[in-house]
Amino acid sequence: MTLEEYMKNKDGQSKRNFIKRFSLKIVLSIFVLFTILSIIKLSPNTKNTIKKELFETNFNFSAINSFISKIFPKNESMPVGDESIKYKKYSTYLNGVKVEMNYGDSINLIDSGIVVYIGEKEGYGKTLIVQQSNGVDVWYGNVENISVNLYDYVNKNAIIATSKDELYLVFQKNGEFLDYKDYI
Repeated sequence: MTLEEYMKNKDGQSKRNFIKRFSLKIVLSIFVLFTILSIIKLSPNTKNTIKKELFETNFNFSAINSFISKIFPKNESMPVGDESIKYKKYSTYLNGVKVEMNYGDSINLIDSGIVVYIGEKEGYGKTLIVQQSNGVDVWYGNVENISVNLYDYVNKNAIIATSKDELYLVFQKNGEFLDYKDYI
């Protein structure tokens, strides 16, 4: 029962049931909170383990989003290109590949995923990182006019930015750099 239903319903029994359920939820929440805090306080290694898991482990947002999207489908639309990334030629660059393109060309997403980073990366310039549904993080470096926001879920072939003369692509999974030839 929602609060609106409670306000509309004048039946005393329903009011008591609402208050009981609400109180039970509060008591259970407090119990769970104190249990977690007690466990953390008792074991000094627990605090370090939690820090490591939260701040040092690559969390797979895309897998969770794919699961949730299957249960609760979205009806959002984004601009979608009709082709993959167009390039003149490519060559190895740092941990990935340098793709020569025309200035201002649209950059289409290689595969669906969640935007997990937007900012400057040394050697790559303005960079956008998308964690794809398959767990591969793709870095799109040396981009401008970014059309997505941090933590947006973006569909395959969606236009995410425009290129300068060169686009840097890096493919990474679980902290290891992958061979770009498997992806372009």
